[in-house]
Amino acid sequence: MEKAIMNVKFIIYTILLISILFSIPFVMHVVGDAQVHLAAAEGFAIGQPFQYNKGDELVSASTSPLWTIFLTLFFIISKHYAPLLLKIIVIIIWGVASFLGYKISSEDWKFPKLILYCLFGIWMTNIAIVANSLSGMENILSCMQLLLLYILSYRNLKVLTWPQAMGL
Repeated sequence: MEKAIMNVKFIIYTILLISILFSIPFVMHVVGDAQVHLAAAEGFAIGQPFQYNKGDELVSASTSPLWTIFLTLFFIISKHYAPLLLKIIVIIIWGVASFLGYKISSEDWKFPKLILYCLFGIWMTNIAIVANSLSGMENILSCMQLLLLYILSYRNLKVLTWPQAMGL
């Protein structure tokens, strides 16, 4: 029994180490669409909406207007530190979403430990999830919202009102 516990701990620590190693490049850089959203948000914050650079033609490249508005607020609040603020926010959201997914899978769905660790490992090390989440995309926020909706409605066996659901 003690050997099995040691094996499970080894698996968990290995998954966490791999997760950290895979995540480092995405924590250190803003990539993909996140760059586009940041550029659009910076233009809005300095009074040049829909322009990447001063004097450029007008563009509407941001496919996520609400996320761009949040990022604009980051630029207004923290100026040139907006990308750093974005990184801090998405790391927190990714951590919370990971924790919520783990708790739901273990407590509500009663997944066996091995399956739970495998799924959690896939979540923590999947490049598509890690890249989108930690590079600054809004996808991870949607994931956390769905998990919170699940907890508030299904777990508590109550129907959310429209204002409650829209608030999430």
